[in-house]
Amino acid sequence: MKGKGFTLIELVVVIVILALLAAIAIPKFISAQNDAKNAQAQAIGAAISSWSQMNYAKYLSTGVVPTRVGNARYCSSFVGNAFDSGYILPSGITFSSGVQTTSCISDGIVDTHCSVINTETGASFPMPMVCVNPPA
Repeated sequence: MKGKGFTLIELVVVIVILALLAAIAIPKFISAQNDAKNAQAQAIGAAISSWSQMNYAKYLSTGVVPTRVGNARYCSSFVGNAFDSGYILPSGITFSSGVQTTSCISDGIVDTHCSVINTETGASFPMPMVCVNPPA
């Protein structure tokens, strides 16, 4: 009498096929995750850069230095002021907070010393920052 079910060979073939599919799919999934995290870091940098440009436009139109920045020279002061104080960064995203924007010597200079860093992938993206530095 012939039994119903799968033979051992058939089960091994199915397991091998599933293993091959997993070996192809997992690296693609990880790559897609890294691409998404890098895009997130770039978007945060673009938001902060836009914020600095809006601050400069406000300064030009009103002549008043934005109190949230003042004569800031460190990337962290731009970043910390671009968002509300309750803003929590996504995990794995940091800023070049210790870098001083040395070329910020007069109004309207675009300085790219600040960067958004994805610590999980090691990718770094520059944030063009516009200085608001009225003469003292």
